[in-house]
Amino acid sequence: MALETRKDRAQKLLSNRKPVTESTAWSLAQETYSKRLEGDIERTKKFLEQAQAANTKLERELSNEPLDEESEDLVNLLGLFEVYKSLPYMPMKNDSIGIATAASLTKNAVLEQSKAISMIRDENEATKTEIQRLENILADYAEFDELLQARVQQHPARMEELEQQLHGSRSLETELEHQIEFGQKSVDQLKKVEDKMYQHVKRVVTKLHALLDWENASMMDEDMFKESLRRSIALINRMIKSLVSQGTKQTKWVQVPAGPEEKLVQVMLRNNLIHVRNGNGLEIRLREFGFD
Repeated sequence: MALETRKDRAQKLLSNRKPVTESTAWSLAQETYSKRLEGDIERTKKFLEQAQAANTKLERELSNEPLDEESEDLVNLLGLFEVYKSLPYMPMKNDSIGIATAASLTKNAVLEQSKAISMIRDENEATKTEIQRLENILADYAEFDELLQARVQQHPARMEELEQQLHGSRSLETELEHQIEFGQKSVDQLKKVEDKMYQHVKRVVTKLHALLDWENASMMDEDMFKESLRRSIALINRMIKSLVSQGTKQTKWVQVPAGPEEKLVQVMLRNNLIHVRNGNGLEIRLREFGFD
């Protein structure tokens, strides 16, 4: 049996080796990248731990009592020595952490930009649709204006008549405005007259109750006097409202409650200002001087 040569062994190894596929190559690249990234992360963690320890030591030293000038110079000298002795952290040009961070930020920026582009595209389409709609409306108005101008030229007499009617309606509108203004002034004047009459009635009723109270053996206190005035004025208001309201004479009768109003009714009856009847209690109504 012939001895196996080095060439034969090499050919045997090559023949038994599995072919490298694209997926296998991608897996190897991913594994290599992951290991490099893990190594860079560990190295960065160690540097951060060293920096944190140095920061803690510096804070502890600064929290001590203040040093004199000579000791402070010595501390600064030792600090500079320690700084120059330790090389700062300098990432490599092909730092995998920086590359991965940049790739992630770039991916997020691309996604946000894509969303913004899609939103702007949708808004642009909506704007185009609105512009088209407005252009169609403008074209309709232009066509309507042409038809209207043609109609005006065909019927000049009719247009003149319409202008006269429009002028007449404006004159009527002006006249109505004057009438409304006059009516408002009349209402204001009537309101002033009504207020004056109310104040006059209030003074008359006040004097009447004062005289009636003076004739009594026992005078009323202030609260009872005010209550008598309020009830008497309320009775007069009810009689006036029933007189001017639209309805039959039956609805113009006002029932008189028992109380200080009865004295007012007696005075009005003696002066022939009211009608009186006894139905469901004492009922009165004002005489209709010119209302019928």
